[in-house]
Amino acid sequence: ADIQCKDVVVFGLRGSGQDPDPYTSYRDWEDGFGEENWAAYEAIKSFLDSRGKTVKAVGVRYPALEVFPNVLNLLNMTSGGMVGSAELGRDKLIQYIRDEAAQCGDQRVIILGYSQGALAAHMALAEMHAAQDANLSRIAGVGFFADPARFAGSQEMIWANVDSNGVVEGPPSRLTASSGSYASAKGRELALPPSLTSKVISACFDKDPVCAIDPPTTPLVERLTWDIGSHSQYRYTVAPKLGETLAGKVVP
Repeated sequence: ADIQCKDVVVFGLRGSGQDPDPYTSYRDWEDGFGEENWAAYEAIKSFLDSRGKTVKAVGVRYPALEVFPNVLNLLNMTSGGMVGSAELGRDKLIQYIRDEAAQCGDQRVIILGYSQGALAAHMALAEMHAAQDANLSRIAGVGFFADPARFAGSQEMIWANVDSNGVVEGPPSRLTASSGSYASAKGRELALPPSLTSKVISACFDKDPVCAIDPPTTPLVERLTWDIGSHSQYRYTVAPKLGETLAGKVVP
């Protein structure tokens, strides 16, 4: 990754099918963030610049394979190309965090992931937790947009939306009871490190089927109100507010 040491490094993991494609054609280390993550990064950079802190962006270079926009495909997340792609993202992110720690010992870390990228980042943090990786202590904040691994009742902070005045909307009961498409398919939680739950913000619109699959007890008429179009709306009001909030975890 980018070997220039800064006060903060922000890793971005783009969503399914987002540029660049093919995944070997990166222009520079900032390429491959994805629009949602980049909107959050710009807010992070503005906040940290105003407080005299230096920051760099590193796009995690992994396939981010396309998923055909069909709800049935979104539910089929236990194996196959998309999960394999996310696992490559998981491994790359862990490698990048360790490489940056070796080169830049005092550097803090922020992680941003959208959709498949959120799944890859969630997987990485769970694996680092299982391995008792000391580099977890370097992570100042994590932002997920539409995390397929979000599990009902998990402890990270859930944002349902941000209104035009920048006010965060907490999760309604329907969202609290739902799980992401990957977590629903697996039927279990991919546990995040307890030391990080207060530093994780997971943004999920309550009708986005990527991050909010209703439990089987939900009446069918309610489950049919999914809105896949909401999946592409995080960049507008949610991402800038999320980025600013994460930056505040580095410098209050």
